[in-house]
Amino acid sequence: MPNPIPRHTLWYALPLLVVAGPFLAWGASNFLIQREDLQRQRNLERVRAMPDAVVEAAEHDFGVMDALAEGTHTFVIRNQGGGPLELTLAEASAATIRGEIDVPRVLPGQAAHLRVTWTTGARESTYRGGVLLETNDTSHREIRLTVHGAVRVLIGAEPQRLAIPPVEPGQAATFSTLVYSQACDHLTPPRATCSIAGAACTVEPVSGGVLSSVQAKSGYQVSVTLPADLPSGPYTGVVRIEPAAMASLAEEPLVVEVPFSGRVLRRLAVYGTGVEEPGIVDLGIHRPGQAYQHRLLLKVRDEDPRLNLVRAEFTPAFLQASLVPAGVEGREHLYHLEITIPADAPQCIYRGVALGEMKLRFDHPRIPELALRLAVAVMPPR
Repeated sequence: MPNPIPRHTLWYALPLLVVAGPFLAWGASNFLIQREDLQRQRNLERVRAMPDAVVEAAEHDFGVMDALAEGTHTFVIRNQGGGPLELTLAEASAATIRGEIDVPRVLPGQAAHLRVTWTTGARESTYRGGVLLETNDTSHREIRLTVHGAVRVLIGAEPQRLAIPPVEPGQAATFSTLVYSQACDHLTPPRATCSIAGAACTVEPVSGGVLSSVQAKSGYQVSVTLPADLPSGPYTGVVRIEPAAMASLAEEPLVVEVPFSGRVLRRLAVYGTGVEEPGIVDLGIHRPGQAYQHRLLLKVRDEDPRLNLVRAEFTPAFLQASLVPAGVEGREHLYHLEITIPADAPQCIYRGVALGEMKLRFDHPRIPELALRLAVAVMPPR
């Protein structure tokens, strides 16, 4: 067993430790500071050896160009870092634009030139495209270079999309659009067709004031009249406009398509409290022992405003209905529909997923019935 340190030795060493402690702490602190300074210096040298990609201007506005014209622009990418800059040309934003870079490896202090070539469209009044450049600069892994500007439309339409106001049943909806050219002095009359069967299309010249509103040199107004027997509800379609071939400006005939949408109102519309989403009426929650009447307003949109109720079918079967004219002078097409929950109605719940139903049969030639879903409940007495 080793001999223990004599107690008097510890008494002699303790003052030395007290005196030397601050010097030892200062030495350790100085060592850590020097190590941090060395690491900081190494990091700084590593950063100085990295590339730094700098683009003078990442976007180019070419101003105004003709349709189907080719444009070029050169972007400059400089390397302001301390290491070689590697450049790789990635995908372009569209098939109408491409890029070509002169040097894929740029030494410090030097620059690369990226030549971008694009072709404008025939129908769009603006052009915007770009190419993506990938680099080994950790701060700029990807650089998007973009060109944009205005284009003189070869063939276009204004408006390009139509929202037609709702029409009454039996009424023919009409609308028009301007087909024009900002590049052709004498646009030949186009051929217009509509995707909805039975629609009629006409083409008429327009005044200079109309053309100046879209900065056009020539153009025509294309008017469309839809058939009056469209069914109630929403409809959509496309007007296809085909000008004659512009041999001097385009190799192939150009086609303009103008989509449109609208709605034919219902022949029999329902209004009132509890009418929620189309086809659902909320009659509420009730207690037995007291009758309840729910009044709705029916509006007939037809050349024959007479509406006679022949039969009413309900689920639940205890519901009752009556139809009477609204009694407004000059408004013979308005009716009050009274739905009655009798006082002796049994307890039931027709709400949520399981709704009730109502079918009203009429003797009208174009309004045979009205079908609605009902939300109703008769709860037990309190």
